[in-house]
Amino acid sequence: MKGTFLEKIIADSPAMAGRILGTALLLLLPLPALSVEELSVRGDFVVAPAKIELSLFPGETRTIQLTVVNRSGAPKRFQVAAEDFTAAREPGQVLVLLGDELSTRTLRNFLSFPEREFALEHGKRVTLPVVISLPPQIEPGGHFASVLVSMEPGDGASLGGKVSSGARLVARIGTLLFVTVPGDVKEEGKLKDFEVAGGKKFFFSPRIPFRMLSENTGSVHLNPYGGIKVKNLFGKTVGVAVVDPWFVLPDSLRTREITLSGNMVAGLYSAVLELNRGYGNIVDEKEVLFVVVRPEALIAFAALVILALVLLRKAFRRNRFHL
Repeated sequence: MKGTFLEKIIADSPAMAGRILGTALLLLLPLPALSVEELSVRGDFVVAPAKIELSLFPGETRTIQLTVVNRSGAPKRFQVAAEDFTAAREPGQVLVLLGDELSTRTLRNFLSFPEREFALEHGKRVTLPVVISLPPQIEPGGHFASVLVSMEPGDGASLGGKVSSGARLVARIGTLLFVTVPGDVKEEGKLKDFEVAGGKKFFFSPRIPFRMLSENTGSVHLNPYGGIKVKNLFGKTVGVAVVDPWFVLPDSLRTREITLSGNMVAGLYSAVLELNRGYGNIVDEKEVLFVVVRPEALIAFAALVILALVLLRKAFRRNRFHL
């Protein structure tokens, strides 16, 4: 009579069977809770994840989970709120939180929290549920908001404690929510510009900063991504940089900067950016040229120029003497 696979293992190799049984028992044991001693004091707190992307239909309800970890070194009280956000218009800014104002692509009023206040000991974590309930008449396209967790100064009270109305919030961390409602939506964008940051063309170091500008003219957010290749005059690739996905909100421009270090000696180089728009597998391509001038090459060139001038001067004097 043929035994099962596990029975054969037990019969043929008792040691192997023991290891399998031990592993199974470990998997069944509950994971230890994160204790105060296991988490170092960093004077802050963590909210994760930093970004959540969802596709929800009109009238749909979805509950997501955020995690808050207290690393402040003391018991703290936290508050939860939500604000819409839009693309920033100022250079160097990514987005703008709108406070009590609603955006044209609002999501804030469709969010609810079972608990808006909670206390947390140092080293402990809590799972924070966020309920997203879209109305049936919501407009198709992108809707954006941030769930903001604020930590109050001073020691936290018990869960049943009250917070004074004059409490000053000293830290605030948000999770960005990107909700796309299917329907009559438009995915449209392109690579607007690609250049060497600062407009420089000559560099004395093989560390080259690049700047790219992506434009979104659609009704949903885009996540463009791609890569940069640097080649020398002979077409050999001497440097590569990966452009990780980054979000671009509708009706906005967003800049991304990447510094590339490569095996570059003195000479002329070309950098080619291939950027996927984040939809339809459409790739935009742009090229820039720059020159790397190494200090040692400048010294050698200067030495050659001086030597040539000395030799020319000697030759000129010799010719004058013979004349």
